Amino acid sequence: MPFKAFTITFSGRVRQIITDTVVYPAFDPAAPPNPVPVGINTKALWDTGASSSVISAQLAQRLGLIPVGKVQVGHAGGTSPSLTYLVNFMLPNAVGIIGVVVTEAQIFSGFDVLLGLVVFLHGDLSFKLVDDNTCMSFRI
Repeated sequence: MPFKAFTITFSGRVRQIITDTVVYPAFDPAAPPNPVPVGINTKALWDTGASSSVISAQLAQRLGLIPVGKVQVGHAGGTSPSLTYLVNFMLPNAVGIIGVVVTEAQIFSGFDVLLGLVVFLHGDLSFKLVDDNTCMSFRI
């Protein structure tokens, strides 16, 4: 079975893994609509402690996303209601994740996407140190 993968090396030991990503309103790439939705290039934080993925309210607005629901989200400050959306992610090296339910948040700095377990479970995620540099790999 063919696979897609990428590895990124960061200088030194890093406390955050932030990568480029493109976010699209959800669509089926096997039968794309005409015209194909436009994606937005942004940064994503890989959060191994998050169960779901999150996008900023600003990104949801720029993409023109329509909410598909509303849920209570648990976070460091307690719980709060959040709108949910359906999106596609295009990660580095054309690694795509299709039809991800994301919640909306207002509290981002330096990135518009927080990738959580719901994305990681689509493939294999690994972190390691190589010559004291942080390496992150993801494969589907």
